[in-house]
Amino acid sequence: MPIEYKRSLAGWVQRIQRPGNRWTAYQHDNLGNVIQTTMMARGKRLPMIKIVRY
Repeated sequence: MPIEYKRSLAGWVQRIQRPGNRWTAYQHDNLGNVIQTTMMARGKRLPMIKIVRY
């Protein structure tokens, strides 16, 4: 299975699907900045980073 990229209508990467049912999901703010990243690895959902901008 090749790596697949799911993008929003604005062209921002929302999810990367990798072999072995592993994925990384990205949430963006209205300006397109990544504000949260979540990763699925080894059957566990792991919040990777949450970015807060002031």
